[in-house]
Amino acid sequence: MSRKTLSAWVWESLGRIISSSVNIRVLNLSDCLIPPRGLTALLAYLSRDCSVESLILRGNAIQTSNVAYLGTVLRQNCSLKR
Repeated sequence: MSRKTLSAWVWESLGRIISSSVNIRVLNLSDCLIPPRGLTALLAYLSRDCSVESLILRGNAIQTSNVAYLGTVLRQNCSLKR
């Protein structure tokens, strides 16, 4: 993708798909250049009941505002273990 970021809408759609899947256990989004609004949209769906146990966000420029929201999601989602 030549270092282009996807829109927040794409990340929201991905979150919707992931949250409705019972087969996704590990979600590796390393080095995906997730924009702040995209991460917020994705995390909104991960805060709901879903089967993801491991969320890997290494290599993304996660901003301070999203760190707090990520903490909230980790507290709300009991399936996430790491």
